Amino acid sequence: VQDLAIGRVAVTPANAFFTNSIVELLNKKPLVALNAKPILRWALGNGVDLQSLVLDTAIASYIVNPARSDYDIESVAEDLLDSLPMRSENQQGEQGTLDFAGNWGTADRESVARAAYLCALIAAPIRSRLVEEKSSQLYSDIENPLVRVLARMEVLGVAVNKEQLTSINKRLTEETESFTAQLHKLAGRAFNLNSPTQLREILYEERGLTPGKKTKTGYSTDAATLEKLRPEWPE
Repeated sequence: VQDLAIGRVAVTPANAFFTNSIVELLNKKPLVALNAKPILRWALGNGVDLQSLVLDTAIASYIVNPARSDYDIESVAEDLLDSLPMRSENQQGEQGTLDFAGNWGTADRESVARAAYLCALIAAPIRSRLVEEKSSQLYSDIENPLVRVLARMEVLGVAVNKEQLTSINKRLTEETESFTAQLHKLAGRAFNLNSPTQLREILYEERGLTPGKKTKTGYSTDAATLEKLRPEWPE
């Protein structure tokens, strides 16, 4: 957005976006964006790490009003602004997916420009709402930095210690097998621990424990019910 007062917006072609001058400008000036993670991810895929994000209006709008059913920029702006700027005849009113390849027609450019303009317009009121809701620190300390972290994770992946994960898997598998063997011994026979039907047979028919709530398929064997049955188990 070049001039917020008169609504002047520059739509930059993708092949010009990554020139040194534009990248330097973006990383020097605070970046306000709508749904910034795909933008940061796209930039990372082209070798540019944008680090100047200060406000993602999509995330901020969720924080200030998590009960909304619709977070599109038009709806959010309508709630935050006294009035919305008029649309041009080329704008269809529907939000689509940004085509980062730059294959845009006039309507696409105008829709993107309008979204950028609305994003800039709601920046101030949405910051005020964050302060009112006492969520400003939550956003600045956690939510905003997390956008870049997630974008980098999606592009670069996550490093893991393969040997450690293999060791954990081996330990958990051995513990599961040991617990299964103990349960089979207590039940007096082998059964499938993941089968509610077989578990019902053992608990309610063979051991005569007090049934819990009844579901469409029979008496419940969920975790809460099993916890209540603990004192009744004889062993």
